[in-house]
Amino acid sequence: SSSDNILLDFSTQIQYRITAPALLLSGFGQDWFKNNVASQYASIVRDQVKRYDMTKMMSDPDTARKIDDSVTQNVSALVKQQGLPIQIQNITL
Repeated sequence: SSSDNILLDFSTQIQYRITAPALLLSGFGQDWFKNNVASQYASIVRDQVKRYDMTKMMSDPDTARKIDDSVTQNVSALVKQQGLPIQIQNITL
């Protein structure tokens, strides 16, 4: 929900590049995204969206860009912390 307590339902997209496919599968398995990124990613998005009201998110391009940039930075840090051989290229909400 937004800072003004409006429940939101939206889709997001992560664009990434796998830098070492064999290492990714051998070290993290076929379900690497589900097991290592998905729930933390949802939490990161929720945390960022809570900081803004719905009107600002929908009508102010700068606010949308701030949210996208912050989510991208946080997910990139998560990927690095876990040692996943992927590179986050872009995240859009």
